[in-house]
Amino acid sequence: MDIEKDQIVAGLRMGLHNSALWARDHYFSSAYRHTTPLTLWRTFFNQAGFYLETTDRIIITLNSFNNPRLQREASKACKRFYQRKIVTLSGKQIEIRVVHCI
Repeated sequence: MDIEKDQIVAGLRMGLHNSALWARDHYFSSAYRHTTPLTLWRTFFNQAGFYLETTDRIIITLNSFNNPRLQREASKACKRFYQRKIVTLSGKQIEIRVVHCI
């Protein structure tokens, strides 16, 4: 089976690519303005962490980054995300944090 020609997979890949570009443009500093979605994925989006869902919110806590510059950038991006008070269709606010140390 050649999944590269599958229209559903192609659509999902395009959506993932565009989501990374959107996140880059809205939450990351201008230093990352030309960063590719793959680089963002490897650098930030692939970070291990924890997920907690309560009655009124979804909290995603990412493990700290080894690089202090990446740690600062991820923390700032999470702060920008939280300030927008994004909620799910069910009304739960989404909060993303970065642990300051392990």
